[in-house]
Formats: sequence, C-alpha cells, structure tokens
Amino acid sequence: MRLELSLLAAGLLCWLAALLAGLAGVPAAGLLPLDLYPLYGLAAFLGWLAGNGFVLRSRGRGRSRRLSWMAYLVSPAGLFVLLWTLAPAGPRTGAPLAPLWAWGVYVVLFLVPVSLRRRP
Repeated sequence: MRLELSLLAAGLLCWLAALLAGLAGVPAAGLLPLDLYPLYGLAAFLGWLAGNGFVLRSRGRGRSRRLSWMAYLVSPAGLFVLLWTLAPAGPRTGAPLAPLWAWGVYVVLFLVPVSLRRRP
C-alpha cells in the first residue's frame, strides 16, 4: 500500500511541476533534450514494468485494488506531461498531444500482463 501511495504522490508532484512550468512562467522548455521516440520508449517500458508489478502486488488483495489501479494508471500521465514540458519547444509545437499518446502506449502495455494473469 505504501508503494501505491508513493506513486500517487509522485504523479501529483509531476502534475504540479508541469502546471507551475506552464502557468507560472517558470522557464522549463529545453531543459531536457527529449524527442518523441524516447518518450514513447519510456512509456512502453514503464507500462510493461508497471503491469507486471501490478499483477505481482495485487495477488491476494481484495478491496485495496481500486487504489492500486488509480496509482498505476493515473500517476504516469503526470510524468509524461512533465517530461514533455521540459522538452525543447520544437518537438512540443510539432506534436502537442504527445503526452496523451505516450499515456495511451503506457496503458496498452500495462493492460497486457494484467489481462494475461492467471485468475484463481
């Protein structure tokens, strides 16, 4: 349960940092030289890792699975938005929906191990 709460807190902090960079005028553009393909690669890796982690941690749990779902599915969206906020202005203006697509890649690869797990 502590891991899930930590994931939720980290996701919330990422959203807060991205909002501060976007709304408060904190100069964050260009701090991280990130392009589309590394962002999608990171999303695929984290989705697969989180899906397998969710399967391992949700064995034998009953009621606390809803918090786990939220922690594993919602938190990485903040990370992708923060990484895209730190990217240079060129790729950001060329693909403004890249964090949403990265989250979609994450969700698809998260659901693969979840849907293939053995049910008791």
